[in-house]
Formats: sequence, C-alpha cells, structure tokens
Amino acid sequence: MNERIRELAEKALDRAVPETWTVLSREQLDKFSHEFAESIVHECTNEILKWKAEPFPYDPDFGAKIIKEHFGIER
Repeated sequence: MNERIRELAEKALDRAVPETWTVLSREQLDKFSHEFAESIVHECTNEILKWKAEPFPYDPDFGAKIIKEHFGIER
C-alpha cells in the first residue's frame, strides 16, 4: 500500500476518533486505508470523467474545484 495513503488515514482517524485507531491492528489499519483510498480515487475519477465530453479544454483548477465540491470540502 502507498505509504502516503497510510499516513493520511492515520491522520484522519486521529482527528475524527482519536481513541479508535490506536486499538486497530496494523492489518486492520492497512485494510481500512486501502478501502478508503480506493473509494476516494474512484469518486474523484468518476467526477472528472463526467466532464470528458465537454467542448472546453480541461482546466486543472476546475477539476480540483469540482472534486472539492463533490466531497463538500472548502479548504
């Protein structure tokens, strides 16, 4: 598994439920991280692919904006 995914999962779990991730085994954390990351990547690619047929050129800032809007992220 990608080490960055593991780091992000640990950080997210620590913020959301700090008492939980410390009792998870490494295998449980790895499985959670993998499933969580895979879900997010699929969501992001699906959102971007919705715009594939549009007649305007792709703008990376626009891509970032629609992904953030899709997930309700403002930062």
